Parts: sequence; structure tokens; C-alpha cells
Amino acid sequence: MNLSTEAQNYSQASTATFVDNKADVVQREVVIADSTSLVYAIGHIKPFFPTLDLEKQYEAAVSMIQQGSSNYAGADTSEVSKFTVFDYTVTPDNQPNLAYRPFLYLAEEATWILTINQVDTYILTPRTMTQRNALIDATKDAQAPFIVMGHLGELTLGNASGSASLPVVMLEHLEGITPAAPGSLSGNAARLNELPIPGLKPNIGRTSLERASNYFQSHYNQINQDIDGSPIVENISALHADTLNAMNNPDLIEIIITSSNRSRFACSIDVNNTYPFVSSKLSPYAKSHCS
Repeated sequence: MNLSTEAQNYSQASTATFVDNKADVVQREVVIADSTSLVYAIGHIKPFFPTLDLEKQYEAAVSMIQQGSSNYAGADTSEVSKFTVFDYTVTPDNQPNLAYRPFLYLAEEATWILTINQVDTYILTPRTMTQRNALIDATKDAQAPFIVMGHLGELTLGNASGSASLPVVMLEHLEGITPAAPGSLSGNAARLNELPIPGLKPNIGRTSLERASNYFQSHYNQINQDIDGSPIVENISALHADTLNAMNNPDLIEIIITSSNRSRFACSIDVNNTYPFVSSKLSPYAKSHCS
């Protein structure tokens, strides 16, 4: 598991400790990068058990579920997903109103990896149980891409992932990507990486340009939609992204797309904080656009 040198630069870092003052907070000591070290990345999420002991406990949990649930009786081990194990619920006979997840601790001990373009890129660290549950839900479909929003950090205690080269993202928000609706421009694209944008793939989402590019991909269908719901641009032949210097804002990015008939359109995306947004809608391009 490796990442480019750029993704491992942590300037002006300061130490912060998340303390378990509430039941919903996950205790973790990290080094948080400065406030400009935002991450807006797109990839696939997978849990990884960093020790052999945890792997064996997971295998034992799968076996127990196979024996205790008629739904999985006789099922192959591979048919019992990690989501099934993490979310498996038990209700005691003498306490019918009490339900608990006996194998939730496996999700809590697991290292959560974000894979971008089939490369393990980040360790995702949730701070609340709500975020932890969102990670668990992400294991329902291993092929589904997710948007990860957060801040860059680095583990300071040991090697929790088995790979010290991967930076940590302190998770703020996790969002699934919905396939395009039938009849839309990308109606034939069931997954994000099949969108008809030549040469454009998800990136590590560190710089303003990278975050804007990822946002454009993940919200492509909404951005490229006219007031009547029809696509503004039928086919894209080229895409260009640059900082809008005229606005004196390095986090305001202009996206210019060229259609197959050589018409150009542009929109601007503001990536100043954790949640990017379209600052100006997609419209015919002019040099004064968004200025």
C-alpha cells in the first residue's frame, strides 16, 4: 500500500485527542493537519483486520452465524458478508426488548481502507458511532463507490493498519453515489467510473483542483442538467479545470468542458470547506465567466 509523496506531506500539524466523553465518540489520538488539509475523495471502502487474531475471531463469527441463523445454514463462508457479521443482531430469550450486535467489536477493531482506482490510498478513522455505522453500511456492496469527506491526519500510536505509508483521513461525512437515472446523459453508466468523461478518474482529493474534479464527477448528472431536466452537454470531448484568479480565491475552481461539436461550457465549484458546492451553474463559456 503506497501513496505519492504529495499525499504524505503534513505541514503545520498540531496534536489533538478525541476523548470518549460520550458513548458516541470514538477515542483516537491523531495528528491533525492544518485546516486547509481537506480531503474530498471517491473510492471503494473495505475493512481490513490488522492482526491474525482478529481474522480468526471473524472466521469464528461467520461460523457461529452459519450455525445460529437459518438464513445462512449450509451457506458457503464467502456468502456471509462482512456487513452480515458486523450488523448481526441477537435478542436474548429472556429479554425480548433488548437487541445487541455481538460482533460489532470486529468493526471497531478493523482498519477501514479507502481504495482509489484499485490502489489502497487512505485509512478512514470515524469519530462517532454514526460514522462507524456508515462505514459498516458501505460493506453491503463492495462494488459501490463512495464519496469521503474529511481532514487529513496521521496515526501517532503504533502501526494500526499494517501499513505506515497510508495517511489517515478523519472522517466527516460519507456519501454513496447513486447510479444515473434512466434516460439521463449517463443512463447507461451504472457506476461512477463509467461516466463519459474522457480520461477523468477519481483522484486522491487533496488539492483544490483535485477536490473540484472529484466533486464534478460525483455530481456530474446534477451539474449537467438543464431546467427541464435534459442534459446541457450531450457528449464531452475534453475537460479543463483551473483556479479562478479573477475572484482572488484559490478554492474557487472553474471547470470548462468541450462538447463533441466544439462548443464550450463552464461552471465554478467552491471547495473552500468540507462540503464543496456549485458556485455558478453550467452555462456557455466566456472568459468573463464567474468573474
